[in-house]
Amino acid sequence: MKTGFVIAATVVCLSFSTAFNAQAQQSAPDNATSSSYSDSWTCNTGYQESKGECIEIGIPENAHPDRAAFNRGWSCNWGYRVSGEGCELIELPKNAYQYYGDSWKCERGYHKAQNRCVAIDVPVNGYLTDSGWKCERGYIADDELCVAIDVPVNGYLSDSSRRRGWNCNRGYSATNGECVAVAIPENAHLSAYGNDWSCNPPYRKTRSGCELR
Repeated sequence: MKTGFVIAATVVCLSFSTAFNAQAQQSAPDNATSSSYSDSWTCNTGYQESKGECIEIGIPENAHPDRAAFNRGWSCNWGYRVSGEGCELIELPKNAYQYYGDSWKCERGYHKAQNRCVAIDVPVNGYLTDSGWKCERGYIADDELCVAIDVPVNGYLSDSSRRRGWNCNRGYSATNGECVAVAIPENAHLSAYGNDWSCNPPYRKTRSGCELR
């Protein structure tokens, strides 16, 4: 008796579920797709919901359907931008390329000047970079020129020194454009950086040298 009841109840539930799903499928308007998990539906690509129906979107020339563009339902093709109810061609200046959306960048070797791409004037002993130009090793930028770096005696070229382009050898310190030997007082030693001195423990540094405290 119980087995028959279970079977009957199962049949009723399946019938109800089938009828419910059929009703959900029937509730979706034309040009829409019903959800597999609920009784909701979504308009197909190229259509937008309006008063419970899916109305075809008027897609202008040089555009394509786009679900992400909720207000319009379409986006302009690459190389075009929205203008009123349509898409207009993006006019790029000479030596430029479209970068993102309707923005643009100048090609390598050019820089942006208002609405134009102007050739970068690379000075002698300089070279092009992605952001403009830099001086070759042994030269340093001075206004729009690359000037040879005058390395003093006991010094060497250094990429880490942007202001002058050189550093002093270990045991020397930069003073007035020269490399002067570090004068190490009694009870002291050359510091780890090599351009100054530090006191030996337990001595401490004072203006006059290293003293016990």
